[in-house]
Amino acid sequence: APPTFDKRDWPIDSTVVVEPKRTLFYLSRGLHVGRPNEQLTVGVPSGSNASADALLAEVGRRLARVRTIGHQREEARRAHLRELALIEAQGKAVWYHTVRRGEALASIARTFGTTPEELRSLNGIEGNRIRSGETIIVKGRTDKSRPFPEDEKPEFEKPATATPPAP
Repeated sequence: APPTFDKRDWPIDSTVVVEPKRTLFYLSRGLHVGRPNEQLTVGVPSGSNASADALLAEVGRRLARVRTIGHQREEARRAHLRELALIEAQGKAVWYHTVRRGEALASIARTFGTTPEELRSLNGIEGNRIRSGETIIVKGRTDKSRPFPEDEKPEFEKPATATPPAP
């Protein structure tokens, strides 16, 4: 004879569906439990209606928690991808640097991984004179992204109050 009880373990995840259903020619109350590859409908005796309602409510709460966690993780993943895309775009953009007191073209070039000659050509500078407070271009626009220097974060927009280079 077939077993009286059929015991199955299903994980509570977003693919499991537990919903009320009618059985026995729509005369008796039942519960439908299903996943994409597995379906089961069981009848609920009239004395167990409160237990069936409690089961439906608990499964609903658990599924809501699982979906909330899934949405939070998806949003975190999307935020991380947006951050990576921003870093990629900033690595291709023009980099500016505001000269601080005591800095020279050679030290700025070393910090940003370029040469003093490249800085001179990007900014139209003749000689080695730069002024404190002056904003210079340290990297032109490129097609390939470049990582930021370890100790220095470049500026991405030229400040409106920047002092013009000396003639």
